[in-house]
Amino acid sequence: MHTIKEVLDPVVIRESKINLGLTAIAEVIDEGDKRSKVDIGTAQGYVWGKFPQGSKILVSIRDPIFEDDIIFSPGVCASGKYSMLIQNGDISLPKHITNSWKGKKLLSLAKETLPSGWGATFFETCINTDEKEIKEELEQLISKCKSFLDIKPEVKGVLHEGIDYCEIYLSFESKAK
Repeated sequence: MHTIKEVLDPVVIRESKINLGLTAIAEVIDEGDKRSKVDIGTAQGYVWGKFPQGSKILVSIRDPIFEDDIIFSPGVCASGKYSMLIQNGDISLPKHITNSWKGKKLLSLAKETLPSGWGATFFETCINTDEKEIKEELEQLISKCKSFLDIKPEVKGVLHEGIDYCEIYLSFESKAK
């Protein structure tokens, strides 16, 4: 980040408070009516739903969080270089390739590879990547997520670190550089 700021100044960089695709065992520390406060050991946040205080649940981060409270989703996900596998999720592609040949290939690949009840978010990194490599990653992520579901949640902690996520906004001057 420092190099980007040094070379492309002025530039705005927004970093997510917590890694995208993180999966953890959370301990409920405060039971609320609509959302419960949870602790994963390295961070605290909320999960929608009423869970008994002291219980342990599997949670994940499916969207970047910049300024608001950390909101975990119940269930697991795992991120790789090209995609993020999401329990009870949808299939999503970068908008500019949704109707392209590549987008249609990725959608077909996801439908044939993903088990029922699973979704995937494809990242920009998949655009110029061979579908075989993407399929191998999806299969590895499926295996990893299934192993998370086999864990009996007893001790809070991170199971999958996820990936660092940031958004970079370039000024006109930065783009010219």
